Amino acid sequence: ASYDEALGKYYCKQTITANVIKSEKPDPNFDFNFLLNKKVFEINNNNKTKIGDFYSSTENLEIEISPLSEMFVNIFYYSPSGSTNIYNEKITRLFPNPLCENNYIKNKITIPNTICEQRFKLQYSEKDILEKNNKQEFLLLIATKDRIKFRNEYSIKSLKAKINEINRFDIRKKDVMINVYFNE
Repeated sequence: ASYDEALGKYYCKQTITANVIKSEKPDPNFDFNFLLNKKVFEINNNNKTKIGDFYSSTENLEIEISPLSEMFVNIFYYSPSGSTNIYNEKITRLFPNPLCENNYIKNKITIPNTICEQRFKLQYSEKDILEKNNKQEFLLLIATKDRIKFRNEYSIKSLKAKINEINRFDIRKKDVMINVYFNE
């Protein structure tokens, strides 16, 4: 403590060392809506085809994305296996992929489209069909301001860790459940 004779008061001088970080604000224009052509798929003996060891619905999954601003979109697919530890479950990237690499969008788009004609078919093993009469699956849509390279496959835990590395104002995530019914 020091004494200021002119003021007749004691004072304490402190020095602070700090890193100044610019305050960021969320961007309300960085957002998107999406629609699926269907949320319920029914697979029966009349509308399934066998591809290798898997059965596939004759109907394709289509995803319409309406962005409010320019963005890079990644779509992941998750089908619960019934594991007791959900964080170790596998989640797979559907889009972009080697057949459809451009994931930059600035206007409303439907995937697949004229540029990317790859069809998304729901595929199931014979075990899936025999064990259950229905299955709930999930899509996770991730939009980012910058191009982020994601692997083709993650555990849910490792994908969450990757997402947490992205600045929270540079990412939007949305998910949706798809119901699949198997009828013999």
